[in-house]
Amino acid sequence: MCIVAWRVLWLTMVNRTDPELPATLVLTEVEILLLDRLVPPADDSHRGTVGDVLNRPNWLGGHLNRRHNGPPATL
Repeated sequence: MCIVAWRVLWLTMVNRTDPELPATLVLTEVEILLLDRLVPPADDSHRGTVGDVLNRPNWLGGHLNRRHNGPPATL
């Protein structure tokens, strides 16, 4: 669990620096393919960016991306 938590924190920090960086900087190709199967991207405009891969796992936890819900965040 510590390794997963560290990687999510690192992904969050990279996203704050530049959310348009390629996702391959933080995830392997296999991890990206698994994420694509679990949560298909909503559109192709930001597909493959750090910002995209950071937000998609939140849908697994129940984030619905409604207007009145704020963006998901780490505490």
